[in-house]
Amino acid sequence: MEKKDLGIVLKQLPSNILDSEMSLIAQKTLGALLLWTENSKAMESGIIAINNKLLCKIGGVGHDKLNEAFAELKIYGLVDRKIGNGLGNASEYVINFEALEQPLRKRSIRDRFGKFMSDPKSSGTTIGIT
Repeated sequence: MEKKDLGIVLKQLPSNILDSEMSLIAQKTLGALLLWTENSKAMESGIIAINNKLLCKIGGVGHDKLNEAFAELKIYGLVDRKIGNGLGNASEYVINFEALEQPLRKRSIRDRFGKFMSDPKSSGTTIGIT
């Protein structure tokens, strides 16, 4: 993608995100979160509070695709989400800003669900080549 062809939302993203395999919906959602951050109290707290309707409007993302975008952003370790309680209540988001400028890497199953896994046990034996 060339910068001149991008809307304001995608212009929020660093080139490593724009040039990655990340879906356009996830990119738009992340761009909308960054744009909202810069223009809200989130600049002070680091916590982005925004309801889904407004986030969809800013990002140009359909409400039915929003959960897919969040799942993808979570897999890449870019955004954590605390879902708002009740209809119309804002969810809270925290962006992993350090990860935005690093090469994009999907988190492994262990990275994502390690707290549910037991540590691998060594049997004490080694495999040798004779």
